Amino acid sequence: MTQSRGATPAGWETRILAQIEQREMRVATVAKVIQSYSRLAGKVGEFASHSRDAEARSREMQGEHERLLESYERNGGGSGNGSVGGNGGNARGMSLAQQRIADLERDIEAMKEERTLLYRTQGTNAQR
Repeated sequence: MTQSRGATPAGWETRILAQIEQREMRVATVAKVIQSYSRLAGKVGEFASHSRDAEARSREMQGEHERLLESYERNGGGSGNGSVGGNGGNARGMSLAQQRIADLERDIEAMKEERTLLYRTQGTNAQR
């Protein structure tokens, strides 16, 4: 039962070709799973790196926050006696801050007066 070349393949050849095709499909599926796993592992690595960076920045910021609080308290800011019994630099800083607040409050009052005048003008114009 031999067949000549170019004729239809024998049964055993057909079975082998079918088995090869099935194996190729299984290999392709496994290859897709491996590629997906590789991408996932890469993303996990990136996220872990970002997480470590964020934790390091958080620790740095926490340390800086604590240092600033200590500095603030050492300079009399946290004890309630910043301008009384504190050092001269802190009293001057508080004085400048209070002056700035007073300036801003004056600006607010001036703007309120200007707004009132504007409303009066608009009301007068509306009556005409």
